[in-house]
Amino acid sequence: MTDSASVAATVDQVPSAYSPPPGTQPRTQPDNRASLHERFEACVVRFPDRTAVVAEDGRLSFAELDRRSDAVAAALAARGAGPETVVGLCLGRGTGLVVGLLGILKSGAAYLPLDPAHPSERLSYTLRDSGALLVLVDSTTVGRLPTGSDARALRVERLSVPSTTSGDLRALPQHPAGLAYTLYTSGSTGRPKSVAVQHGSLPRLLDALERGMLTGTPPGRVGWNASISFDASVQQWLRLFRGDTLVLLGEKTRSDPAELAAAIDAHSLTDLDITPSHLAPLLDHFSPAPGRTPCGCSSEARPSSPPCGPGCATWPPPAG
Repeated sequence: MTDSASVAATVDQVPSAYSPPPGTQPRTQPDNRASLHERFEACVVRFPDRTAVVAEDGRLSFAELDRRSDAVAAALAARGAGPETVVGLCLGRGTGLVVGLLGILKSGAAYLPLDPAHPSERLSYTLRDSGALLVLVDSTTVGRLPTGSDARALRVERLSVPSTTSGDLRALPQHPAGLAYTLYTSGSTGRPKSVAVQHGSLPRLLDALERGMLTGTPPGRVGWNASISFDASVQQWLRLFRGDTLVLLGEKTRSDPAELAAAIDAHSLTDLDITPSHLAPLLDHFSPAPGRTPCGCSSEARPSSPPCGPGCATWPPPAG
């Protein structure tokens, strides 16, 4: 879907005008920040053969990820997905998770993360409450969907086969006030509550990461450690849009400190976003040091001193 002439200077381009759904008006005017679509297209043009995604089921280059996510986006759009609609994402931690997520965003729809490990009651409630029209599944998760849901299940591995028509797809422009994704709280104080996030927040988050932690660093190899239903996952998969390679850590790897330490070395990770409580047992098997993987600690109360010493950063950075 990329056109080198149109995206060569993408970071300086203004996103195309957004047409809101009939009967609605955008709440803000488009800004001058390059959209995620434009940033991804720039990556595809600059380094199409660079590895974009690594997972237990294989790897994809930026060009392959572009083609497969185009196919998913075209299939979703043909089934009614578009701006201000919601598509569920209930997939294992394989390459299809990234293909599906990007395909949903390209279709103009918002994604609803559904962790296959969550109870069926929660999955049923969030699907119903979000009004999701469709939900992407794979061979490992199709049996996890609750019965009685109005959302139509679609196998991502069947949709992601490029066709002659999907190659002509142009990702819909993203208005900053448009819905990008919706997360649900844990529900510990009652029913889970929806938290809607706009498209404009995503480039701003990526820019904040760039300023706060990544200034001047070339594209690296980033471990995707968080669950898709956890808000920390966003700052991990967003790294793809600056040209980083995204390494999905499998469920068993994430939960076993020895396996996680081995994966850090095996994949030559340059960055790992991890909570302090998750990091502590890892340090029995792995010690960050200059020249090794920096650990970004976030999403929990910050300890008085970094738990891993040199090579460990906290996010957001301490004030002052």
